[in-house]
Amino acid sequence: MDKVEMSMAILGAFSFAYCITDSILSIFFKNGGLNNLQVSLVLSALSISIIVSSPIVGGLAEYASKKFLLLTSVLLAGLSYFFIAAFQNYTSFILSQLILGMGVSGISIIALSDLEEGIRKNRSAKTSLSFAIQYIGKFVGPLSGGIMAMYYGMKTSIIFSGFAFIILLFMIYFLYKDTRTVKMERDVIDILMDFKTFLKNDILYITNYMGFIEFAMISARYMLVPLLLYEYGFSMIKIGIIIASFYLLSSIFEPFIGKLIKNRIGDFMILSSVLFIFSFLLIYTSHGFYAFILASMISSIAVGIADVTTSEAVYISSRNHEEAYGFFFGATRIGGLFGFLSSGLVAQLVGIRETFVIISIFMFSIMLYALYSRPRVLRTNIFS
Repeated sequence: MDKVEMSMAILGAFSFAYCITDSILSIFFKNGGLNNLQVSLVLSALSISIIVSSPIVGGLAEYASKKFLLLTSVLLAGLSYFFIAAFQNYTSFILSQLILGMGVSGISIIALSDLEEGIRKNRSAKTSLSFAIQYIGKFVGPLSGGIMAMYYGMKTSIIFSGFAFIILLFMIYFLYKDTRTVKMERDVIDILMDFKTFLKNDILYITNYMGFIEFAMISARYMLVPLLLYEYGFSMIKIGIIIASFYLLSSIFEPFIGKLIKNRIGDFMILSSVLFIFSFLLIYTSHGFYAFILASMISSIAVGIADVTTSEAVYISSRNHEEAYGFFFGATRIGGLFGFLSSGLVAQLVGIRETFVIISIFMFSIMLYALYSRPRVLRTNIFS
């Protein structure tokens, strides 16, 4: 198994393990006695952890053993789910998300940078294929998690997610080849100081704004949609199907998106943001099962476009790929942090359903600011 194939396998397995609890985790926290604001604070801990750890992991990956960092990250991610199941209280929920965030950032940054470095020809198309494989895992994960929760309880799904990460741990240990030796030549402070230089790049700067929108929408959806569906009385299986549908079309369209991007990154960034906002407004008006399926599929197209375009933008704008991906994941998770906190606060004040409209209006404002703050990047060949 070469570097590209190994990266695709890791990302696909990780997506499955990580998304098993997508349809149940916020409901599990809510049933544990937390209100909407407290659920958002717990999930915000995940974003905070990724914001802090991503630049550090990205810098360390340039000088330390990638295999060691991957194994450590997968182990942390797996343990976090066992922690959730074993200690069901507000403090333990927050600690579990902090631990999970460190694992998620390590796996994502290293596997994705390995993939990009291993691809020499047709990079966009092959990156799209990789994302398609990930979204198969993201589709099957919440679907299986919802079915398992329906028949065996939500705690069983959470424990199953932990075991899925343990299996991934053994896969990496036996199959991942890394000859790099540990050779620390830079201080962590030096790594973090490079963030200022990172943001001077126009394409990366605008990518962060669009990443902010994407992760804010995904975070709000990740927390609010399961709670809304649970409030409407949907079964765990139907909730699992709807959440899985948020990734369905991504796996189908991403291989084609990579071939279409070329020099039109700005066009596709705007298109993805518009689709995100439209899907949120559609969720607000939806009450039936099939209406939610339609909204989720539109959102899945937006996710597919956003993933390919941001990955392409980060790659072509930086020679130091691990570090660039580290800064990107950390910066976009600020959007995730905003999504969790704002949606939880607004949902607590005005209700879950109304929150989708308020978040959509704010995200539209952010998109307009991004469009005009770096016109050289985005205002070229728009939808031409």
